[in-house]
Amino acid sequence: MTRTIANILSYAGHPVFLAFYGLWTGVQFHYVISSKLNERSETFFLIIFFLSLVLVPVFGLMLLLRKYRPSELASLSGKERRVSLLVMTVLYFFMAFSFNALFIEPILRVYLLSIGVCTAVGFVITRYRNVSLHMLAWGGITPYLIVLSGYSVVNMDLVVVGSVVLAGLIGVSRLALNAHRPSELYLGYSAGFLATALCYLLYYGF
Repeated sequence: MTRTIANILSYAGHPVFLAFYGLWTGVQFHYVISSKLNERSETFFLIIFFLSLVLVPVFGLMLLLRKYRPSELASLSGKERRVSLLVMTVLYFFMAFSFNALFIEPILRVYLLSIGVCTAVGFVITRYRNVSLHMLAWGGITPYLIVLSGYSVVNMDLVVVGSVVLAGLIGVSRLALNAHRPSELYLGYSAGFLATALCYLLYYGF
């Protein structure tokens, strides 16, 4: 894999985008805010989600950490990573409860809560060892897609398999960029998957 492709995959699959990707997928399968919403309203709320879950945290972290270029967020120290994870954990929980009245399906609220739990797990792990936050996030979104596929009338097998394949490619990109060792990728994906899967098991029952 060339460094250019690795950089593209790494940025496109950055953890800060994953919460929005998941909500966007839910909207596409009509697990939306209100059954009375039309397409224009769905677009409006997607913009709100993007602002709340991507732009606000990115620029907020840039100011908090005094990183004045988005690219600088890709090379944080251990302490800065933990601060970022703590801020994102609080944000995800806040958004989950703030958007509670908007969602028809509880799965979207549980999704944001599970991403918050996943991020909190990442915060704990990074206190003791390095871990791939890319893989943590992609491992976290996989159980959500599996659960969502159970609700959808459309076959989502390709979406689930595609997300796993994409996670693998992003993992390879992180190796190509010398950002992580293989063990850090495996730890991240496993921790993310188990943390969010447990949330769904607790909510929906074993």
